[in-house]
Amino acid sequence: MTVNKVNSPQILVDQQIDAAQNFTEDGKHIEALEIYEKLFADGPRTQALYDGAARSATAALLDGTFNEDWRRARRDALFRHLILQAERFDAPPAFAFQIARSHSSGGKDVYARTAAELKPVLTALRDEGLRDRSFLLMVLLLRAPLHDWMDQAALTRWHLDLLPDFDVGDMAIPYNVMFERLSAARNVADIASMIANTQPDALARRFPPWKLLRFHWITGSSRLEAVMPELLAEWRAGKSTSDEDLAALRSLALRLFVTQKLSGSPGDGLDQFVAEWTPMHPPRTRASAAESARAKLVSRHWQAIHAGFDLVRRRAPFLKVGKRRPRVALCVSGQLRGYMRAFPTWRESLLRDIDYEVVVHSWEKVGRSGAEPYRAYLPFAGGTFSEAYRAQAHRAGMPEMHKRYPALFAALQQGGIVTAGELGAFYGTDHVVLEDDAGPAFQGWSNSRKMHYKVAAAAGLLDRLAGEHDLVLRVRPDKQLGLIAFSWGDMLKATSAAPVIYADGAMGQQYGSLLIGDQVALGEPKAMAVYADTLNLVPRLATQHLTGCKPEFEGHVSLAQTCWHAGIEVHRLPVKIGRLMEAEPMSAPDIAAALEQDAAGRMDGMDQALLAAIRTDLGAGN
Repeated sequence: MTVNKVNSPQILVDQQIDAAQNFTEDGKHIEALEIYEKLFADGPRTQALYDGAARSATAALLDGTFNEDWRRARRDALFRHLILQAERFDAPPAFAFQIARSHSSGGKDVYARTAAELKPVLTALRDEGLRDRSFLLMVLLLRAPLHDWMDQAALTRWHLDLLPDFDVGDMAIPYNVMFERLSAARNVADIASMIANTQPDALARRFPPWKLLRFHWITGSSRLEAVMPELLAEWRAGKSTSDEDLAALRSLALRLFVTQKLSGSPGDGLDQFVAEWTPMHPPRTRASAAESARAKLVSRHWQAIHAGFDLVRRRAPFLKVGKRRPRVALCVSGQLRGYMRAFPTWRESLLRDIDYEVVVHSWEKVGRSGAEPYRAYLPFAGGTFSEAYRAQAHRAGMPEMHKRYPALFAALQQGGIVTAGELGAFYGTDHVVLEDDAGPAFQGWSNSRKMHYKVAAAAGLLDRLAGEHDLVLRVRPDKQLGLIAFSWGDMLKATSAAPVIYADGAMGQQYGSLLIGDQVALGEPKAMAVYADTLNLVPRLATQHLTGCKPEFEGHVSLAQTCWHAGIEVHRLPVKIGRLMEAEPMSAPDIAAALEQDAAGRMDGMDQALLAAIRTDLGAGN
């Protein structure tokens, strides 16, 4: 009985939070916020309280569901609690994180709408002279839409003054440059400028190793890498370090020994990687020509010129483009889905002015894409349902959606079967391997592990091809490609002197993780061989206590960790990268039938919202 009495207040709080979460899932945000409002007043404040209130407040803010009972003063009082979040639980501030997550999940104008709604309370906090860390993180997150709300020089000083106090969770919030660089551009520029104007010994005194490693991920600063040997020497001279610092030091040491060919050893267990990767970094005998070509590949000016020329060539294909056509090995790997619609776009784009040979390693089942809410295109027919589904899936999370709608997801996974002969005839190659991903050999494999397996398996087919190749191009079968904004001459020069890969997304940080695009990659054969070997490198690197290297396979992340530690630069491929093509989206009648089956006997708010959306699409003839 004594235990029950001690625990009963917290049990009651947990029950109230559960009730509020149920309201949020039903779209009743105001009812949920009224519970959270009372909990903030009564205390104690926990991570669960902040997380739940942040979800409900963000949903209400973006849906425009605040009613007359929630006038500005009452609304801003709740926002103040969430913005200032004094209690920290080894996690990013919940409100800022939820807003960033909503933005990343494909919400429309999330930052602009949030900035407009929060501006009154942000202004009040600023005018009161508050400059605490949680407040700063929210301002940095919304910096672009806030525009001239605060003098940018003053904001930069505030940012850099508090930067030494940022913990790992804080570093995950305002520097998400992987998928949209513009929103974080000024924040990244602050750090890059600070690095450029600070002496190495001062950097080492002011910031621990784990944070300087994050600075490198965020900025890609060549100057920071150039001074890393000095920083490593200072840290090795006797500074006490945390586990995070030791992992960062090992990661930095491995990269530096590979790229700069330092003498000695980077540390226990790392010599094997140095021996494997150092030969990929030849003497920079052609550095000037290669660096000039690389500069042109990332220059918007030159990209515009080449894109214009490509547009002209599409209208006048008889125009010559150069003396020698590059020899390229084309590795097609992964989910087929819309391969029949995607391949013609390759022929009109990357494949038009090269000599290429094809290898294919894929699955027998064509299938459809997943329905995660962050995807730009969902595999459903009908815009109304897709919008409603995205909102509900974002709030509830994919595990809950799978639990609630098994018939919907089972129907979504249905797809046709293709044979190796059919696929070989389609791509013009005899080198095709297809497997059944539902077979016993792949039981329990995650989609990410399957992807990395197929990348490695396709690369393993390259020895079947005749002759040598200048470049290796890896493409997902269902990826659409468009205008080319580079010259093949520049590409050959850029990849000749040091390992560099051009992918559908340049290397960058996202929520504290290092990522690259994982659907298209083009580079010289040695760099691409390391990229493809990520399947085998992930478990090896995971044993070495390196920052961010986990034993689990992760889309975008595992490839990025391999490339970064091996010293391979990853830039965005100067090509118009289109969407993942669907063989055929799930039809509105099939969606409605599956939803009705899943909702039978329950029919709560989420069910009603999704059924109303699909009935709207059915009425429109989708």
